[in-house]
Amino acid sequence: MKIPFQSLSVKLTLVFFVTAVVYLYGLSVGIRYLIDEDELREIIGYYQTSYYDYMLADLQYPPNTDKAEEIAEQMPFDMKIVGEDLNWSSSSQFMISDAINFKFEHFKRC
Repeated sequence: MKIPFQSLSVKLTLVFFVTAVVYLYGLSVGIRYLIDEDELREIIGYYQTSYYDYMLADLQYPPNTDKAEEIAEQMPFDMKIVGEDLNWSSSSQFMISDAINFKFEHFKRC
């Protein structure tokens, strides 16, 4: 009678399945940790905020419409700049901004 784990193919298959189960378990624990701890949202929020800070620095203050047009052409989004003497939009189909409550207190003036 043969011993069941004497064959090399059975041993390799068993090692493969055990490794796959351990990997999938570790992956599910890691994903659950990211979701439960809200760490992923913080990381993405940090990069998004940094990106907007760099974009605002590129636009300068007061905003440079030529630079804004250049940025809007390179990026997959539209941009609208509204001020006391400026009303510029990168698209004629831009949404109505009357319903949006903007707070300008967080922007730095250079």
